[in-house]
Amino acid sequence: MGAMSKSDVLNFYGSLDVRHGGERFPAFRSFLEQLLNNRSLDGCTFFTSHWTLCIVRFPTYSEWRFKPQLSLDCPFPDSVRIQLQIYKTITPAFRITTEESNAPYSLALDEFDQLYAQFLDAHRQLQ
Repeated sequence: MGAMSKSDVLNFYGSLDVRHGGERFPAFRSFLEQLLNNRSLDGCTFFTSHWTLCIVRFPTYSEWRFKPQLSLDCPFPDSVRIQLQIYKTITPAFRITTEESNAPYSLALDEFDQLYAQFLDAHRQLQ
């Protein structure tokens, strides 16, 4: 799926609740609503990969491919998984560094803030 607006993201996860009857999606959508409405995510692009929300800092796939990325999903009804991936090419190897947090919803915004700061730092290092 291509780039999405914040309202597109919320509508997508709202439709999963209805279409799939998944018990985990209402809490995840509520978390995303708090995140998207209460955090400055200026310069970010949103897209989904299956049921995972991905956050990048470039508008097109060809630009965001192999750049730092945050992924959020809900493997369980009471928690959110937040994953930061940083890609590095160290000739001739290609390295991916991943940091992941599985947090209850009560702590998820704080966990997001910590990984988001690292995400922004990784982007600054690209320049």
